[in-house]
Amino acid sequence: MEDEYYTVEEVAKRFKVTRAAVYKWMRAGELPYVIVGKDRRVTGAALKAFVKPGRSGEETIEDRRAARIAQHQAITIRAAEVEDTGMAGTILALHP
Repeated sequence: MEDEYYTVEEVAKRFKVTRAAVYKWMRAGELPYVIVGKDRRVTGAALKAFVKPGRSGEETIEDRRAARIAQHQAITIRAAEVEDTGMAGTILALHP
């Protein structure tokens, strides 16, 4: 076991994001981690794989982030449009 281990806080500082963003990546399976005692740790190898430069056909972190933001904006706009029709409860119940 010669790999380096990083705390959630260290990963957040390294990528200049919040701890919540790191936990979100972990929950989504985008950033593998190990449990040490009660705490989560990210291995150096996992970090290297996570920041691997994008190649043709591969998404980078920035691509994934931009796609999530665009998806959120589209959902927000669609929810506002549905709300205007008075069918918000019906439509939103179908898409939790």
